[in-house]
Amino acid sequence: MVQSLSSADVQSIRNAAHLLNSTLTSRTYIEDKLLFNCINWKTLVSDQLETNPQLNDLVLTEKLYNNDKNVINLIHGLVSIIDKQRSQQKAFNETILAKDKKIESLQKQVLELNKRLGDANRGKSNKIIKYNTLQNKITDLTKQNKLYAEDLAKMKNWSVDSKNKYKVEVKRKNLQIENLQNKLTEKSRNIPSGVEFGFGGNTTGNVDGLIVQGSMPIIENSTGLTANNSDLVIEFDANTDVLNDSNQLVNIIESITKENYKFTKFLGNFKQFFHELNSALNSIKFKNTSVEKLPNPTNVINLKEVMVDPETVRQYFTEIEPSEHIATNVLSECHKLFHNLEYLIDVINQKSDINNESTIAKLTKDLEIMKSNWQDALKTTEDWKNIALKTQQPEA
Repeated sequence: MVQSLSSADVQSIRNAAHLLNSTLTSRTYIEDKLLFNCINWKTLVSDQLETNPQLNDLVLTEKLYNNDKNVINLIHGLVSIIDKQRSQQKAFNETILAKDKKIESLQKQVLELNKRLGDANRGKSNKIIKYNTLQNKITDLTKQNKLYAEDLAKMKNWSVDSKNKYKVEVKRKNLQIENLQNKLTEKSRNIPSGVEFGFGGNTTGNVDGLIVQGSMPIIENSTGLTANNSDLVIEFDANTDVLNDSNQLVNIIESITKENYKFTKFLGNFKQFFHELNSALNSIKFKNTSVEKLPNPTNVINLKEVMVDPETVRQYFTEIEPSEHIATNVLSECHKLFHNLEYLIDVINQKSDINNESTIAKLTKDLEIMKSNWQDALKTTEDWKNIALKTQQPEA
């Protein structure tokens, strides 16, 4: 082989071939080294020299040099492209893996949001049912409270009327008693202070009824003590009238006492009902779920308990309670009921379905954002797959 090239050119081909073979071998692209005409011609034709000895007379021309150089550069460029493609493929795989994880996370978030949205819808339905139930209860309580207020006003008016009638009747009876006492005093003044024994203004003869003979008086009882003394006759009808009036007054006082006792007892039961009702409303106010229902007026206000008998009246006289104290307690319970109802109405007005609507709107908005991010991630994945397919086509 005749060498017409410079040793520097041949050495450059040798160095480039050595570097290329080392790269290909280290990456297991080849098992045997690549041979080139400029530096490995004898090895290439070693099995043909016996039959074609003229092959040994190869002249290394510029054309062979350029051909080997181009082959080396081409292979080296392809290796660089493969390395770049591998790096891109690795980055692409990492990106795809990250996108897959992101998609999985978004899918979980979507499921969680759907679950929360379903829970919110169920909670909203339950709250609507509770709201309607509570609204109906409030309506019923408002009606009952109105009826109770009307009954209480009637009772107060009746109590005032009874009290006024009682005062008028007592004054009238006092006037009658005073008048009768005056009459009795006047009649008592007309009764004579002495007793005649047969002598007095008339001394000319004997007096019927009491005869004195000698020193021994003879009392004649046949004619009576007042036969000839009309001044001794007392009108006992006046005492009878006083007794009748006194009995009537006692009956009136006893009747008023009975009615007052019944009214006081009824007000006590009425106050107890208001107290239990306020306790139930307070439990509802502070979210005490142990309260099942409101108290029934029939179970608290028992009209049989306000029945009276003489023994009850006598006992009532000893333990009578001022009406102002009872009225104050009833009025206090009415105020508590008013504030409880006012609180419940405020709660219903303030805590309606506004919070639920805002929560559902926020969750819906988050769901839309998650869906949009999910779609963007899918689109990005498809773009990366298309890029990968396009870059793999030249290798094929």
